[in-house]
Amino acid sequence: MDEKVKEYQLLFAKTHRHPALEIVKIDFQDSMELHRHAFEELVIILNGYGVHFTDKNEYKIEKGDVFVIHPSEAHGYRNVNKLELVNILYDAKHYSSFLDGLNALPGYHTLFKIEPKMRAKYDKFKNLQLSSNAVKYVRTITQSIDEELKYRSAGYKYMADIAFFQLAGFLARRFSKIDWNKSYNLHNLSMVLAYIEENYKKEISLNNLAEIANMSISSLSRLFKKTMNKTPVKYLVEFRINKAKELLEKNKMQITETAFATGFTDSNYFSRQFKQITGISPRKWKDRIHGARNTLYIEVTE
Repeated sequence: MDEKVKEYQLLFAKTHRHPALEIVKIDFQDSMELHRHAFEELVIILNGYGVHFTDKNEYKIEKGDVFVIHPSEAHGYRNVNKLELVNILYDAKHYSSFLDGLNALPGYHTLFKIEPKMRAKYDKFKNLQLSSNAVKYVRTITQSIDEELKYRSAGYKYMADIAFFQLAGFLARRFSKIDWNKSYNLHNLSMVLAYIEENYKKEISLNNLAEIANMSISSLSRLFKKTMNKTPVKYLVEFRINKAKELLEKNKMQITETAFATGFTDSNYFSRQFKQITGISPRKWKDRIHGARNTLYIEVTE
């Protein structure tokens, strides 16, 4: 692509309507050049059609399509015809606790994790799509978010958050019911990711995951490698390590306790994997995090 890539600052940092949520409705009369954001973007096509493109590929979009644009992912629109869409811009870290609550729904993984990876790999990948009635429902919810942020009545941030949670939950449920891309086995993979995130503290084997996906171990491994760029075991270990990092940051747990709390049965193996993934031992990582906090505290109080 020869279009100039523009860097956009966090929109809600400029508007001050909400510290972590903004909504933008766009009726396209012309193309939008390649650009990128520093936040997550949930896009829902309300009407019309066109072409959505990135710096790597392009694909057609139409009414009912839903997709997620991750931070710093360059994208734009062209060849539009009465294209109407709504962008829900949000800070994923701010809403991490809520989004974690959707982990049990395969549709959450399909929409927020798998679909962006598949879209980046395959030019003809079919978007997740809503029915006309579902689009009407989404239009109503997004209008509620916009009105709360626009009029700023008492408690508007809370009400906007509730509407956003309702929208995310609705979409996660919707895409948990149907495998929109059977040829890619999206639903099978989403089931496995949901199982891992709900059961990572327990013993999990490849046989368990293959049964969840209703696939052979070899087929599941190929699907993981193709979609997630890693094996099921690698994904599981990395997920557990990320959970361990959260525990070490938030709690005063010992290293061995942390290992057992995140599904590892051997603290030495846990420490080796932690260092391999993060570059430092869990002890040094913990000391660095809490040391940085102490330094910040001293600087603030002087």
